[in-house]
Amino acid sequence: RVLSRDGSFYAAAVGLAEEQHVDLIFHPFFPENRSLVTRKEAEPILHQVMENGEQRFRTTASEAARHARERLARLSPEHKRFENPHVYKVGISKKLMNLRSQLVDEFHNTFLGGAK
Repeated sequence: RVLSRDGSFYAAAVGLAEEQHVDLIFHPFFPENRSLVTRKEAEPILHQVMENGEQRFRTTASEAARHARERLARLSPEHKRFENPHVYKVGISKKLMNLRSQLVDEFHNTFLGGAK
C-alpha cells in the first residue's frame, strides 16, 4: 500500500513477489494511465498468517474489528462517500504488466493463431 505524506492511503501497488519496492504503477487495462509513487512511503498489505500448517499469530474478533476501523479511518473521505466517490487507485508494477502482456500474447499465439 502506498501512503500519502499525512499517512492516509494513496493507492495499492501490486507487484511480483520479488519486488520489494515499486516506483511506478500502471492501470492493468489502460497502461497509458500510470502514477509515480517513488516519493511516497509504502507498507505491505499481505502478511503471512500460516507457516507449515500452523498459525503464526492469533487475533480476536475485537482486535480484528479495531484494526479494520483504524485502517478505514486512513482512507480519504473522498473514497468513502456514497455520492460521486473517488476511485481508489490500484496499479500493477512494470514487471507485472510485462508478464501479463507476455502471457496474453502467448495465449493468443497458442490458442487463437495469433489473432488479437
